[in-house]
Amino acid sequence: MDHLTVANPLYKKMIDNAKRSRDEAEVAGLWNEMLHDIGLNTANGYMIIPEKRLHSNRRPDLVVRVILSDMVVLIVECKCIEYDSMEGWDSTETQLNEYLQQAGCRNGIAAIGHKCKFLNLREPFILQRKTYDWSNEFQQIIEILVTFTRTGNFEP
Repeated sequence: MDHLTVANPLYKKMIDNAKRSRDEAEVAGLWNEMLHDIGLNTANGYMIIPEKRLHSNRRPDLVVRVILSDMVVLIVECKCIEYDSMEGWDSTETQLNEYLQQAGCRNGIAAIGHKCKFLNLREPFILQRKTYDWSNEFQQIIEILVTFTRTGNFEP
């Protein structure tokens, strides 16, 4: 995983695109690539599914599931940078919370532009509230994601 560095020009460009674009797809693309690169990929028994329909016919931006068991282990809800406000975060977290409950999943990521929050749903509250920024906290985010691939939790 030596290539997982902010010095990688591809990551720099994806982060910059997510930071500036009004297109939610840029944010989802960044997360799809990062999740794949940290090991949530078919080689390790996972599938990242964009816009996977849940029981309610709603579609989170990314759903990660274990291929053999069909168990959903992570949901990512993405918004463009224009949602980077208290109201935008509240709305995104509420939407993610609904998706987590519908899918029976307890791990989620709320992503707005180049920023994110890692959420662990433990009835009835979401515990993790720190906002991370890919531009300034790249290695911390990678460490959290690597911890998730090893333990199934964001926290060691």
